[in-house]
Amino acid sequence: MDRSNRHLKQKLGHWHYQRRVPKRYAPFDPRGVIESSLRTKSLEIARMRRDAMEESDDLYWAMLAGTAGDTGSPENLAFQLGEAQRRYKAAQTRALARGFVYAPVEQLASDADLGELVARIRRVDAADRGRPSPAEKVEADALLGTVPLPPVTVSAAFEIYCSDIAASELIGKSETQIRAWKKTKRRGVQYFIDVVGDRNMRDITRQDAQQYYNWWKDRVVPKPGREALSTKTANRDVGNMRLLYSAYFKYIGEEDRPNPFRCPSSGILRLQAA
Repeated sequence: MDRSNRHLKQKLGHWHYQRRVPKRYAPFDPRGVIESSLRTKSLEIARMRRDAMEESDDLYWAMLAGTAGDTGSPENLAFQLGEAQRRYKAAQTRALARGFVYAPVEQLASDADLGELVARIRRVDAADRGRPSPAEKVEADALLGTVPLPPVTVSAAFEIYCSDIAASELIGKSETQIRAWKKTKRRGVQYFIDVVGDRNMRDITRQDAQQYYNWWKDRVVPKPGREALSTKTANRDVGNMRLLYSAYFKYIGEEDRPNPFRCPSSGILRLQAA
């Protein structure tokens, strides 16, 4: 079979996503064969929506298989955070496959028009069939925005940045080069944590960024009996926090979120040499 058309089946001119649940996941997902309309006659659009459905199912199965074990033990705390992140991402991709942009339920309630809300509700297949199956609940969660994004601290976001977001930057680097790269990036992040705290990324405010900026400003301004630190180092560290913030929220699909590390005049917080 042509791999570019995997999991695609055409019925009456419309494309459907059709895929058998892998045997290793059958104990967790009893659906057997999954079939769902992609609501398009275009093969190009069907392939894009198929990709989103395929990714969402892969994430869903990995989540089911992972949570079947003992995820409450201390050594699995990081695993639980990762699963929560993957569940959120799965909701985003599944909503996209259905022709919607994922939005938290609070945002839908305040911003979405009635037509969009009705369209989302109609896509929830289990709405009128009593108690939904786990797979149907995943569908409903994605379309109705009920999958919460778990709190992610600055330190946790930095680990995500190193392992996933910036992974391509590390290709071809030696272990020594990777350690040096992480050390430089981590320094500014750790200074921010020392000054402001290991905040939830969503809770970082403009005032927090200004506090960090002022902390560095105090160290680059010459004072009697104390050598001033380099503005280059200060700008690099503030810039690494700016980069971490923008890259993390772009990674989770919030590209337009205002960056608190900007400044009104030049767009960024930047220290000038005295």
